[in-house]
Amino acid sequence: MKQAIRKELLRRRNSFSPEEILAGSRIIADQLAMQKDYQKAEIVMFYASCGSEVSTDDMIETALKNNRLVAVPLVHPEDRTMRAVLIRDPDRDLFPGFKGIREPDPGSLRELAAVDLDLIIVPGVAFDSAGNRVGMGKGYYDRFLKHLRRSALKIALAFENQIVASIPCDDNDIKMDMIITEERVIYCS
Repeated sequence: MKQAIRKELLRRRNSFSPEEILAGSRIIADQLAMQKDYQKAEIVMFYASCGSEVSTDDMIETALKNNRLVAVPLVHPEDRTMRAVLIRDPDRDLFPGFKGIREPDPGSLRELAAVDLDLIIVPGVAFDSAGNRVGMGKGYYDRFLKHLRRSALKIALAFENQIVASIPCDDNDIKMDMIITEERVIYCS
């Protein structure tokens, strides 16, 4: 079931032009910036966007300019884990890594524990209004999110065409607290 959802929703998301992705991403960035929990967060983890995902590039730049500590994921495929690594300048600190996704150089930057994060921006392929999520199917985010402290907010960024009526979930799936699209903010918890 999740595989079928993933396939269809990736097709939908990939149908956007680069201009549509950028325009939608700007609206989503503005919505994120207005969230009180985001404004209070001192340490934020963003995903480094690629392809047809909601672009986080401007969000990362703005967070750094606003003196937030910004982390991005570093994937370790050998043990199927993901770690949060602080960056200072995305142009200098991020390089193509696992599956071509931009990642920090692990040797030159500081790693954080998941419990250090105030807020995490989560990617995904599909979401429902209850906060359930379909990712790329490898479980990296779900395994990482289990280690967040209870108060850390999980915010998903998605285009409206990534929202579906219902997503099947199991005990390993971690729900989002909020989903921000170019059309609305969905409070899940």
